[in-house]
Amino acid sequence: MKKLLGVLLVLVFAFVLAGCAPKDADAAKKKMEKKDYDVVVVKKDDGTVQRTLLAAIGDGVEASVTCTKETDDGKIGVTALLFESAKAAKAWYGDTEEKNAGLAGKWVYYGDEKAVKDFK
Repeated sequence: MKKLLGVLLVLVFAFVLAGCAPKDADAAKKKMEKKDYDVVVVKKDDGTVQRTLLAAIGDGVEASVTCTKETDDGKIGVTALLFESAKAAKAWYGDTEEKNAGLAGKWVYYGDEKAVKDFK
């Protein structure tokens, strides 16, 4: 029983320490602004134009978060797409050819290595 509890405790801590992606577009904006990024958020529920733009990206996209930042080495950036479901995100991620792309739950993100790391 003690071994089982120990294993469960380790799994819980691993999950907590894994650094989950933000819960929604607003949380992503807040997180990245704290890291000095300029952030533009487009949400599906903001209007017809936004729905059309997000639909052009892919099925099930709820929001897009684009972050850019000036560094000593030039401008870096990351684009993160929030999908309706993890299944939709995984399907889109499987089709992408983007470098430095990642998948976390309902998020697919891609961009410069440092910016991607900051988003995670």
